[in-house]
Amino acid sequence: FAGSLSESLSLSQGGKIAHFLHLPTPDDADSNFPFNEQLWLIVNGAAIKRGGPGNSTLAGQPFYGFGQDSRVVANDAGKVLVSAWTSEAFDTGLFVINGNTETRIAQNGEAYAGPGPYNGWTVNVSNAFSMNETGDVVYQLFLSDPNNNSSFATLLLENGSVIATSNDTVGGLQVSDVEDFALNETGQTAYEFAFDTNGDPFGGSGIAIGGVPIAYTGLVVDGRTIDSVGSFDLNDNGQLLYSASFTDGSSALIVTSVPEPTSLAALALGMAGLIRRRRRPESRDSHSAA
Repeated sequence: FAGSLSESLSLSQGGKIAHFLHLPTPDDADSNFPFNEQLWLIVNGAAIKRGGPGNSTLAGQPFYGFGQDSRVVANDAGKVLVSAWTSEAFDTGLFVINGNTETRIAQNGEAYAGPGPYNGWTVNVSNAFSMNETGDVVYQLFLSDPNNNSSFATLLLENGSVIATSNDTVGGLQVSDVEDFALNETGQTAYEFAFDTNGDPFGGSGIAIGGVPIAYTGLVVDGRTIDSVGSFDLNDNGQLLYSASFTDGSSALIVTSVPEPTSLAALALGMAGLIRRRRRPESRDSHSAA
């Protein structure tokens, strides 16, 4: 059958290509797959897993195929991180496929089993996830309180451990949401967060690594005060590139060096006390604007 490529694809550092391939279903009357097509997961030209009729389990869980919004990330070690449908209602699960080994990371509708105040909350898997060449997996989960329909939380996890949550504090800043993130090959993760300013839960924005705010609303860089931060990226040398808008109406691309993980841990403790004591903007000389 003639096939067509899907939008999601991945290219590893060593050139390994992963993508989805749509193929028509021979039996259009099949009711198990609503789009009347098969969606194959392809890695370097080899078919790894087929969605649609024929496959019933993935990592021991019910498997109803790869959806139109499924994403895939592959690395040179042969691991594939992929989202897939796990029910007829198109609930989503997040899985790692490594040869014949399939591992479930998270699944819609399950109860979150981690430590802290969100234990037992209902999981909704986000399509925001990443994996580096060493196999570190970072992913975002949306949680809802089964006992309170108005209570929600966002978690960012790396290898199953929580690294950021909404309704938390980062260096003394009251976080209201955790948003985009970037993972480098050393396992460092930079993430964007919104925080409360003057009673507005989303009045400020920042970028943090290891619980330390690196750039945020109110920080002074080269004599200008950041109003908001935008896009960002993190390289393997511990350099963070981010865009910032300033209160004077100007904007810039800024590169700053990120401390080593051991130094970040010490900074995280110090920053909390510093921000509590000093509410005026803080200046950092390590930032350089372009």
